Amino acid sequence: MKNGMSRWKRFALGLILLLGAASAKAEAPAHCSYGYQDSSCLGPQYRAPQTPPTCSTGVGWTTLTPAKWIGSGFTQPACHYDAPPTCAPGYDQQSAPVWNGSEWVGLVCVPQARQVTPPTQLAACEATGNFPGTIAGTVLRPPASQYAISSSGTMTGAASYSNVYMPVMNGAGSIAPNLYCNGAYPATTGSMPVSSDGNVYDIFVAQAGQIDANTGQPGIVAASICYLQTGTNNVAYLLLVGMMKNPGTCH
Repeated sequence: MKNGMSRWKRFALGLILLLGAASAKAEAPAHCSYGYQDSSCLGPQYRAPQTPPTCSTGVGWTTLTPAKWIGSGFTQPACHYDAPPTCAPGYDQQSAPVWNGSEWVGLVCVPQARQVTPPTQLAACEATGNFPGTIAGTVLRPPASQYAISSSGTMTGAASYSNVYMPVMNGAGSIAPNLYCNGAYPATTGSMPVSSDGNVYDIFVAQAGQIDANTGQPGIVAASICYLQTGTNNVAYLLLVGMMKNPGTCH
């Protein structure tokens, strides 16, 4: 009986200890609960890799300095943009520029065609320095108000000979005897298209007049005839017509 009681006591004591341990375990805070955390409670921390920023790959863009990793992130790259080049004033674009990845290439510019109008053609004649000009050292440039400058139109060399040159020469010849006591004669210098060349010219005439004693009408004292390649500002010929005094003793 005593031995049985001893076994019972041992059983009861074991049960009490087991229940006490379970109770103590239930009352203790769970590992890694709030207030009971340490470094072993933290799981691995990960972040997706950063992609370095880059400059635009569009036309005209270049990278001066790429992005750099500074331990916690990338710096911003230094980028530069070149606008496509254009032609300078007075030039037309013949071929457009092309971006080759680092620079613009291929731009071709050509001078614009010069504007051609009667004023620009007249200016081209005057730019020769001999419209109106000189002949045999005699200045054929009376006061500007005495000069009549006009366009004779567009015509071939043959037409200009009969319609411009001959009237000027005939007008000068008609008053030549009346200019000086011993008379005078028409003289020319420069050049003109031959009457049969068949080319077309734009023609300007600058002439000074004097009253013809025989007709009472203005006649030709001096004239400059300017021939331009038709439709251009290019002077092809310049003919000067003037009056030269006949030799003599008259003063």
